[in-house]
Amino acid sequence: SAKAVLVTFSEVAAHRDGDWKTLPFPGGSTRTCDLKKLQNNAQDLLGTGTITPGQYTMIRLNVQSAKIYFDNSSQSATPCAPSIPEPAGASHALNIPSGEVKLNGTFTLTDTAATTVLVDFDGESSIHQNGSNYTMNPVIRLKSVQ
Repeated sequence: SAKAVLVTFSEVAAHRDGDWKTLPFPGGSTRTCDLKKLQNNAQDLLGTGTITPGQYTMIRLNVQSAKIYFDNSSQSATPCAPSIPEPAGASHALNIPSGEVKLNGTFTLTDTAATTVLVDFDGESSIHQNGSNYTMNPVIRLKSVQ
């Protein structure tokens, strides 16, 4: 029943050889996405940049904040941006217990072509209400690597 779910990411990184390689956000030091606008095969860019070719085993998304809005949709023209103004009306903070999301999945990057990693967020399975508290245990999977 939410009209908007704004999640602000502070970092996206890929894991290789025991080390994390951070990917910069386009246009800022954080990236906010309205997860409601990323439905029905909608896509947007989360991180971009050049990292060392090789085999990667995991992606990590660090979450700075998350909030659910019940009365109004966000007015952002795109699902993700450096920032998205909060919609008016009733809202509630979303607690994300770990503050990060790790996506397991092996993929290989080469130095000869750009690679796109597509992830799929299952909002219906991720957000839970317990009384007046809301928790998000993100259910996200690697959908494809191209």
